[in-house]
Amino acid sequence: MVAGRRVMLFVLVFAVVAAVAGAFAFPVCALAMGQAEQTEQTGTFAATVVDPTGAVIPGAEVTLTNQSVKGARAVTATSDGAGMLQVSNLPPGEYTVEARATGFSPVKRQHVTIRAGRVERLTLKLPIEVQEQKVEVNGNELDASPDSNGSAIVLKGSDLDALPDDPQELQEQLQAIAGANPDAGTQFYVDGFSGGRIPPKSEIKEIRINQNPYSAQYDEMGWGRVEVITKAGTGKWHGNVFLQGNDSSFNSRNPFVKTQPPYHSFSLQGGVSGPVTKHTSQFTDVWHQSSADDSIVNAFVLDDGLNQVPFTATYPNTGSMTDWSTRFDMDVGERQSLSLRYSLMQYLRSNAGVGQFELASQAYDSHSTEQTLQFSDTQTYGTKLLNETRFQYIRQRDRQSPKSLGPTIVVQGGFTGGGSNQGVNDDNQDHYELQDYVQTSRKKHTIAFGARLRMSRDSNFSMGNFNGQYTFASLTAYQIMKQGLQQGWTPDEIRAAGGGPSLFSQTTGEPSIAVSVFDMGLYAEDNYKIRPN
Repeated sequence: MVAGRRVMLFVLVFAVVAAVAGAFAFPVCALAMGQAEQTEQTGTFAATVVDPTGAVIPGAEVTLTNQSVKGARAVTATSDGAGMLQVSNLPPGEYTVEARATGFSPVKRQHVTIRAGRVERLTLKLPIEVQEQKVEVNGNELDASPDSNGSAIVLKGSDLDALPDDPQELQEQLQAIAGANPDAGTQFYVDGFSGGRIPPKSEIKEIRINQNPYSAQYDEMGWGRVEVITKAGTGKWHGNVFLQGNDSSFNSRNPFVKTQPPYHSFSLQGGVSGPVTKHTSQFTDVWHQSSADDSIVNAFVLDDGLNQVPFTATYPNTGSMTDWSTRFDMDVGERQSLSLRYSLMQYLRSNAGVGQFELASQAYDSHSTEQTLQFSDTQTYGTKLLNETRFQYIRQRDRQSPKSLGPTIVVQGGFTGGGSNQGVNDDNQDHYELQDYVQTSRKKHTIAFGARLRMSRDSNFSMGNFNGQYTFASLTAYQIMKQGLQQGWTPDEIRAAGGGPSLFSQTTGEPSIAVSVFDMGLYAEDNYKIRPN
């Protein structure tokens, strides 16, 4: 009897436990099935936000709005330190994607399709935000002067800060913003002078793009014209310095080479500005870049036994660029101001021309120096007459020297060896420019006229391919020739066996030439306003 009661009690306890376990198990199974069903019925959006140069933008805000569902709430996400973001559990449909970041113009993508169970990936490239100079209509206060056209773009202050620091990258960015005709190209004017290079950003006070495109003062129509105004000295002393470097110890190893020499890059930027006397001021700026890099050679050559073998090696090369500029401004009385600016740019490169199929014997060194001297004299007579005289001289010297002057050997699909066919190159350029402009105001008329004289001389010496070049159709043809020479074969026997070069070329003649160009321009224009608007 006692045993029967124990059996009944055990059965009762087991039934209660089974019932409780079943009650908990059903919701758990239902939840797992619900999650799987939800994953299969929703999609995922992933994006990388970058600037025009391809650099990632952290902290960018991306908003997704479902166009397929009326009144659907927008979903917002922020890019991480690598410029990436991801949004999951999105209902399938057509979405509008909009990306925003400080210092950049917003970008909107329409009709982005999100599919169930899939990941939609996008790269969102944000253009740099620029400040547009617009004509504002306010009663009779509309300014109809040519300098106030609605398509002009003026960059200064924080807009300049958003542009690249490197002068070459800065020039490419300005060309893109100007949107010039590809055939005409972009016209650059630095402090009113033509033919100059873009100075470092730290020297620039203001950049004007497409301002007064119909001015008769310039050679061509002004669409695609970039005017750069450099900084003058200030009434108080100011200074800044910026350093940046990178070393190979912080980077991953190149997977194509076993050993790689160390490499690094370094940049320095600094400037100082302030008064010299009560009526004079100066501004001095320096920009320096240097790098020690490696060139990777992946070629096919012949070993000591004249067998075809792959060849991989690294060769160090160095480069540096220094841009130094100083400007001196002086007030002479109340009507006249003088400005003198000098800049020196020097570029050095060693062991260039090596890499891929080009062996170490193809290396050459290059050296370039450019000096610019600018002078301007501005005179004002009352409030209605202005006269400005400007002079500029640019002296540019470029030299290129190969490591070897022997004949060049080009083996197609194998290697390029022997001497460098770049040869010795010397290029000497001198540019002169003289301007005088007058502007006066007479009631409703603004009259401007002036003259410009320019002269350029280019003296060039080039020994390119004076050493001659042998071209082999294949590495096998080169191998047969080397084996034949080793065995004492004649040239006819080598050619009969399929060896020898298929082409020989050489440049001969006078390596020097000098060209001079002179031009003069006169202009006059009258901007007449019938009414202020």
